[in-house]
Amino acid sequence: EQRTFLEIPRWSAIWGEIQGTLHQFFTNAIPIFLVITVIASMLDSLGLIALLASWINPLMGLFGLPPEAAVPVILASIRKDGLLLFAEPDTLALLTPLQILTGVYLAGVLLPCLVTALTIAREQSLRFALGLMARQAIAAIGFSMLLAWGGGWLAG
Repeated sequence: EQRTFLEIPRWSAIWGEIQGTLHQFFTNAIPIFLVITVIASMLDSLGLIALLASWINPLMGLFGLPPEAAVPVILASIRKDGLLLFAEPDTLALLTPLQILTGVYLAGVLLPCLVTALTIAREQSLRFALGLMARQAIAAIGFSMLLAWGGGWLAG
């Protein structure tokens, strides 16, 4: 039996990996992130995020969240920035620790990283990527409801 022993990596190999990773990041992830950011900003400035929030406001109760949490949850889901929930002091003042946990979890996992989803769509197919996104959203919604209602039951 042939055994492979660990070797100290060569600096040239490490540098090559670093360069490859940075190149992929700057040529794939950054352009897609910038496009997503511009689109999200345009949707917000056109009032479409607020319109979407008005449709989603009643659903926030399923997660034990007040209707005012809809816009921060939507924007945080798109931007993958759960801390956005804390950016609005009026919303934060309304939330209990369990609601903050539920909101941050929901916002963080409702949608996958859109850069990753676009890469999967490009490498597999759009249908495959949409199926993954749908399964992730269903699981996120289910676990968020379990977290909200189960946490409320345990706390109360």
